[in-house]
Amino acid sequence: MTVPQIQPLLLRRRNVALWITLNRPESGNPIGQRVADELNSIFATIPADPSIRAVFLDAAGADFCVGLDKEEIQSVLAGSAQKTDPLTAIGRSIGAALRTVSQCAIPVLAICQGTIAGGGLGLACVADRTLLVADAKIQLNDALHGVSSSFLAPFLTHRIDQSQANRLVSKRQDIGATEAVGLGIGQEIVPDLYRGLERVDEILKQIENRES
Repeated sequence: MTVPQIQPLLLRRRNVALWITLNRPESGNPIGQRVADELNSIFATIPADPSIRAVFLDAAGADFCVGLDKEEIQSVLAGSAQKTDPLTAIGRSIGAALRTVSQCAIPVLAICQGTIAGGGLGLACVADRTLLVADAKIQLNDALHGVSSSFLAPFLTHRIDQSQANRLVSKRQDIGATEAVGLGIGQEIVPDLYRGLERVDEILKQIENRES
């Protein structure tokens, strides 16, 4: 029996928007080099299609993104004979993807639920508008002190003052949706994903009407 390959990203068009869904819910939608490189490639091609007026990011399952891809890290470490740290390439790919997303010329919207860490936290920070589901919990430790910290830091501190980030990390506590909006990581709280998707539809209609 052949086990079907699960695509880590799902793409679909919905009216004027391109929807990109992180699609490894059984693993918490981790972002490693493969996912980061695919995101980078997708966003690099968006300018070629003027019919796309907005990009929407979401994730399947209970968590938006639990952080780095541990399976990918184990594979890289097991197969590396280099003297230099092979994990640097993973962090570099995540940083490149976040930079490409942040430079997107059209609005980027995100709705984030459950755990938000690592590259997922980076996406929440670079999106033009981030909706946080009420159950969202942001984990800063992995993002600021993990393998990819040096590549994530510029995007995180774009939303969070460095001194605030240091204070929050030292507390070693998750940040809830209310505090995250207060810090500027998110702009709006929705009670659940269903209401969040309704809110996204409202925002997309505003974009479509404004530019029609």
